[in-house]
Amino acid sequence: MHVAVQAIAGVILLTAVASPIHAQDLESPPSVPPVQTTVEVRPPTPPPPPPEPEKRPSFRERWNLAAELSYTDQTGNKTLRLLTGGFKWAHRDRQRFDLDGSVQSRYGQSEGEVVARNYYGTLNFSPWKQGRIVPTFSMKAERDPFKRLDLRFLGSAGAKLTPYRKEGGQGELSIFLMSSYEFQNLRITDPDDDTDEFTHVPRWTMEVRGTQRINSSVTAHLQSSYEPAWDYLADYLLRSQTGMKVVLTEQLALSLEYQFNRTNRPPEGVAPDDRLFKTGIIIDF
Repeated sequence: MHVAVQAIAGVILLTAVASPIHAQDLESPPSVPPVQTTVEVRPPTPPPPPPEPEKRPSFRERWNLAAELSYTDQTGNKTLRLLTGGFKWAHRDRQRFDLDGSVQSRYGQSEGEVVARNYYGTLNFSPWKQGRIVPTFSMKAERDPFKRLDLRFLGSAGAKLTPYRKEGGQGELSIFLMSSYEFQNLRITDPDDDTDEFTHVPRWTMEVRGTQRINSSVTAHLQSSYEPAWDYLADYLLRSQTGMKVVLTEQLALSLEYQFNRTNRPPEGVAPDDRLFKTGIIIDF
């Protein structure tokens, strides 16, 4: 009996010990660490800065300006003073278009008497510089009382052909074929002179212009034009300029040039030909 009581007490004790352990296993599952979600808050991105305005080239960066001056002073058996001046300009951005012009003046005295007075100007424009064949426009004006010219104005329009062009401005050759119209006002001093005071003459213009850089300091240039009347080819104007520019410093150069001008049917009392050889100084701005 005592043994049975001890056995029952042992079973009860084991049951009592096992029940809390089993209950703990059922009621307390293994802990799982909580999942933490982190949201990063960034400050708003500032808008990009506005683009900087494109810097416009200055006047000197857009235009090439040059002045030319020569002076001759001769004394002794004959006194002669001759002053020649000129001003040239050209647009530097020749990738887009070609625009240039010039003004020349010549004044001379001999024995106290004026023996030379001439003014000559040109303006040339050609769009689409890089084209092989492009339209072109030009204007020329001249005044010379010794040729009895109060004013000669010539406007031209046509085509420009460039068969040779070297990169970097090393050389270029252009041929111009244009139709022109001339307005001429002559000085009439003799009432018996039957020369027309004011004339209009349509002309053809054939012109060649070329430049070639010989080396880093020397550049040769040529410009020749032949302008006959539409209905009478013997009535023509011929003008040729051949010269050389020798660079001395960054802004100073020596100029040598020979000019030949011919009016094949000049007014009465005027010689048809004019020749001029000059040396001078060129100042580049």
